Formats: sequence, structure tokens, C-alpha cells
Amino acid sequence: MKALHFLGYAIKILEKNAGASLLVSSTLASMLLAATPLQAQEAQAAPPEEIVVTGRLPGPPLWRVSNGDNHLYLFGYLSPIPQDMVWESTNVEAVLARSQEYLSRPVIDMDASAALMMNPLNWVRAIGLAKRLMRNPDEKRLEEVVPPALYQRYTKLRAQYFPKKARELEVLRPLIVASRMQNLVFKKAGLESAEPIGKKIESLVKKQRQLHTTKTEIVERLDGSYQEAAASAEALLTSIPFQQELACFEWQVNRLEQELSAMQERALTWAKGNVDALRDMVIPDKDPCDSLVYRSSADAAKVDAELEQLWLSAAEQALANNRSTFAVLSMNEILAADGLLARLRAAGYSVREP
Repeated sequence: MKALHFLGYAIKILEKNAGASLLVSSTLASMLLAATPLQAQEAQAAPPEEIVVTGRLPGPPLWRVSNGDNHLYLFGYLSPIPQDMVWESTNVEAVLARSQEYLSRPVIDMDASAALMMNPLNWVRAIGLAKRLMRNPDEKRLEEVVPPALYQRYTKLRAQYFPKKARELEVLRPLIVASRMQNLVFKKAGLESAEPIGKKIESLVKKQRQLHTTKTEIVERLDGSYQEAAASAEALLTSIPFQQELACFEWQVNRLEQELSAMQERALTWAKGNVDALRDMVIPDKDPCDSLVYRSSADAAKVDAELEQLWLSAAEQALANNRSTFAVLSMNEILAADGLLARLRAAGYSVREP
């Protein structure tokens, strides 16, 4: 996984230069998608209308977990959100101003040696490597590597949402196309990644100098020479079974065919802060494609469990030590019957829901 981070950054640079933004985190794991193959289904007859939002929107209200007089305030993170949403952050700013600690959302992140990342020649090399690895082996076209029925469903989505990108995407491998088409469809449907909200929260946190920040993350360290990183990235990418890559591609096609209207509804409901409506919606747990870079589902589950325990331990320590703590957690972990908030409640903490 370490080497994929380096390749992921190079791909991000390529995307930026191309004028497109990949909906990926700092790890390429978020982009290299995998899932259990789903049965092919017909595409929706017409694309949903674009979300149009005006004015400032509050986002979700805060949940409060209490240990006596000590409180942990939870902000529910959801992605995608309405495009160009203007978030009214007054409530969060007030909590941050009186808090002693900030707990980040549990994620896998990347760190690298300065020698590797600060050498501009390495970035030039990495971009060249990314260009090559983003393509299908033997320079095959997408139509040649994707089963005909699945390719036909993809072309329907392409015709609806991104017809001008046909030539550009046709030379890329399915897992890259899966990520690109998500971004393109989201843009057409008035959706975007929640990254702007995450950046806004980080900016607000930095303004509060009294805050201690606790990062609940697993950091993948990238060391060694460029040659070692590049060789590892290529070896790992080429080791992914092609059927898993196709399964990812099919999962993304299914999702965009069948769930786009639901994603729009969730995004707007979240932006308006309508928690009661959110409770009645099905919010996907984890992207089933994230596990593609793991050798087995057991490895993926182990990493997930480690991240969850890191966050729970940090939350319990904060509840023991701080009068006020602000934390970010995925909306699913807040609302799910077996999510992290439910586990805090089961541990005996008092929970006040909005």
C-alpha cells in the first residue's frame, strides 16, 4: 500500500493538470476499487436533475456524548454533498472555541521521507509512471477488456453524463475509469466530495490555538528510493486480479445507475440538517472497493478494526480528561445500530441526539 500512495499523488497531479478532480483521499486505496460482482441491471431511463442549492446551509446538528460534566460533540461527515455548498459553521465554531481537544475522522494517511517527496525529479518520474500504469496492459482499449454487456451499460452512462470524455477514458484501465466516471457523474448531478467541508473544519481548528489535535489515523510510511517505491507500486498494481478490477468497475456502474437519486437526496438532507429524515435513509457503510489493495478481506477487516479502536480509545480518553471535545465521525458510524456511537452508548456513556 505504501507505494500506491506515491503513485496516488502523481495521479492527483495528472488529474489537476487535466482540469479534473479525483474523488479520492490521500491514499490510492480509496481509488483502487473492488467489490463483489453484482447482477447486471438496466440503467435508469433518465438522469436525475442537478441539485441546486442557494444560501448558507447548516449541515447536521451535533450529537453529544457525556461522561458527567465532560462532553464530546460529534459532527457527522457525509460524502458526496451538494456541489458548491456554503456551510454555516457557526455552531461548530462555538464548540471549538470552548473545547480543549479535536479528534479527527479515522482515516488511513500517508507520510513520506523528505528525501523522496522533496526531490522534483521524483515527481516528474512519478507522473510518467502514473501515465503508464493508468492504462490497460498491452495498450488495450476499455471495450476490449470489459465484458460486452457491462461495457454497453457503461456507454449508456457515458452518453448521459460525459459524452465528450469517451476518447480520453477509452485508453484507461477499468479501475481508473470507475473513479473518473464517478467524478464526472457527480458533477453533472450537482454533487461533489465532502473534501471542502473537511478542509473548512481543519481551518477552523487551526484558529483555536488552545486545541490539542488528536489524529485517529493509521499512517503508512513511505521510505526508500524512488526506484524502490516505483517498483513496489507497479508490482502491487499488477498483482490485483483483473476479475476484482472488473468487479469494481461493475459496482461503480451499478451505483451510478441505481443510487444517484438516493445520493442526491441524502446530500441535500444532510446539508439542511434534517436528522430525522437521515435516520430513515440507507447510508452505505464503507466503499466495498477500498479493500482491493488488501491481500484478503480479513486484512481489510483488521485495518478497519484497528482504526475503530484507535478512535474509540481517543474518544474515551477525551471524555475522561476534557470538559469539551469536538470530533468528526462518518454519519454511518453515528447512525448505525452497531456504529462507533452505539459502542460508546453501550460502554455506559450518555448520548444526547439532535
